[in-house]
Amino acid sequence: GSKSMAALNNAVRHATDGFIGILDMFGFEEPRPAQLEHLCINLCAETMQHFYNTHIFKSSVESCREEGIICDTEVDYVDNVPCIDLISSLRTGLLSMLDAECSVR
Repeated sequence: GSKSMAALNNAVRHATDGFIGILDMFGFEEPRPAQLEHLCINLCAETMQHFYNTHIFKSSVESCREEGIICDTEVDYVDNVPCIDLISSLRTGLLSMLDAECSVR
């Protein structure tokens, strides 16, 4: 309501970049297998997971090292770039192949 808007307005009052990002997490829709919408939802989830992994795990360790902080911790996480590439690569991804097939017919 108006309290939420007031809090948002107060929080961004001095912002200089003019950007507000809102993330709408999926998970409440009724899953129907083998649909384009589901493929796009999976791509979005994999992309968000990659962003999180990169910016939270990898960047944090690199920042510590750059600042001379001893960081013996190696965070082990699955690199999901191959999954993202499988779906969204420009020429060889599933979406590109679907686009080509739909355009030919």
